[in-house]
Amino acid sequence: MAVGIPTRVYGPGVHSTTNIDSFTTSSFTPTAGSLAVLAMTTQQGDGLLDDSNGQLSLSQTHAGSWSWTILGNGANSTSDPNGATYYGRVFLAYAIVPASPGSGTMTFTFNGGGGAINRNRNIVIANIYELTGVDTSAPVTQSIINRAGSVSTNTATFASSLASTSLAFATVGNSYETVDTNIVVPTNYTELHEDPSLDPSFNQQLCSGYDLTSAGTSVNWTVLSALFGSSTIAIEIKEASVGVSPHYANHMSGGGF
Repeated sequence: MAVGIPTRVYGPGVHSTTNIDSFTTSSFTPTAGSLAVLAMTTQQGDGLLDDSNGQLSLSQTHAGSWSWTILGNGANSTSDPNGATYYGRVFLAYAIVPASPGSGTMTFTFNGGGGAINRNRNIVIANIYELTGVDTSAPVTQSIINRAGSVSTNTATFASSLASTSLAFATVGNSYETVDTNIVVPTNYTELHEDPSLDPSFNQQLCSGYDLTSAGTSVNWTVLSALFGSSTIAIEIKEASVGVSPHYANHMSGGGF
């Protein structure tokens, strides 16, 4: 069963205003059994560049038990400097949607040491996608994170070759000055959405894309801002296993049709 093309079920959720330490989405209804993927970039309005600041936790009002894996927290965070005291960050999180999730909202909470100045965000840009045809027991086989400095490219490399039946999903957060750039997705990828902050004085943008047919190990974003920094996270999504037809199994064991 082939992995389905990512469909956006929420977004773009864009917050650009005074500093906040949490942000709640509007209501959305995901599909039971699908893989939900959150792509998000944030900007810290002030404070210290520290991997422990601005870490993400998730909660929601949908029914059922959700178990999110969050990439972009901790010592291998994707914080990048945008100017002297503004720091961008990128997150990618995923979870299998439980049965009968219904409609609900999701809240992003940003934590960190050093008080509010180090955990507050003045930009939150978020999209939530869902994918069907995914292995629900182990949907992601590998992931990569790469942060780049003041250069116009950002290339991350998967550790292993991707399976021919997998889908590669990647997102990048880009810090720019005054005008957002027209980011070019990696080779053979299809762009899903590219969203800048609503306020031009807060200079952060998010772009996501996927490759369903010919994903290589290299995830090479281009036409990024060369003034500040960017960060990318990518995952390999495994397709659902195809079961053996009961008729075929009966025939192979000597039974008739």
